[in-house]
Amino acid sequence: MEKEKQKEGRYEKRHYLALADQIDFNDQKQTKTVLVKMIWLEIILQICYQAYPFVTKYLIGNRVLKDVFVAIYLIVFTMAALHFGLTTKVFDKRVKTHRAVKVLTAVYFALLGLMVVMNIFTHSMVFKLPGHKIVSIALIALSAAICEEFLFRGILFNIFTVALRKNKYNIFWTSVICSVLFGLFHLINLFHQPLVSTIGQIIFAMALGFILSYLRILSNGIIFGIIVHFLQDCSPQVASSNTGNSNIAFVSAVYIPVSIFMMICTYLFNRQLNKK
Repeated sequence: MEKEKQKEGRYEKRHYLALADQIDFNDQKQTKTVLVKMIWLEIILQICYQAYPFVTKYLIGNRVLKDVFVAIYLIVFTMAALHFGLTTKVFDKRVKTHRAVKVLTAVYFALLGLMVVMNIFTHSMVFKLPGHKIVSIALIALSAAICEEFLFRGILFNIFTVALRKNKYNIFWTSVICSVLFGLFHLINLFHQPLVSTIGQIIFAMALGFILSYLRILSNGIIFGIIVHFLQDCSPQVASSNTGNSNIAFVSAVYIPVSIFMMICTYLFNRQLNKK
């Protein structure tokens, strides 16, 4: 037992996990208690995230009051996630990358930059809409960006980082699990859009999940993920009943390779950590 604790302690130190500053991983009781609390936090905030659109649609008729409610909701949601989610960091210090990881990361940032520029260009039509619609679309995109990043790349990421802490590829597997769950999360859109569109959306969302997970790992925070997610969602489509993509062949041809590339990046990054 003592050898196992020493091994686990060495593992945490080698990986610079920021959560190790909040949790004594050698104390199994404390670790389990914190893990359960984070799971409950994830469940409660997921329920709140799914409930607030119902409130704004059916219980608040005035447009201005809706916008004010969403703004207040986002502030409270963010404060709760920051306070009870322990940390938005993955590591407690900067991790230096080696040549292979640096090359792949450079390619990643080139693709990310291209995606951001394309989103800004294609979504510029938003500014041609009336002012109140611009505000509405911006709030919808902002709520998705803030809530989904905290739920999937924040709290859920922390949950699996703790749960898989003894696995030497815990960062990689955490990224995979959170990205897959993020994609499957969009199954809820079946209530208001066709199955084909939803399948296309799931494939895209998984790839986006991998992209944003790697961004959280590299930036050691969540703010840049929120910005990229906001730019991705800030389009007139978010205000429609069909937010998916029915062209599954195109989506698969583009975003499945992206997912594979991101898994390779994350795996090599994690393998580099194991060598430290």
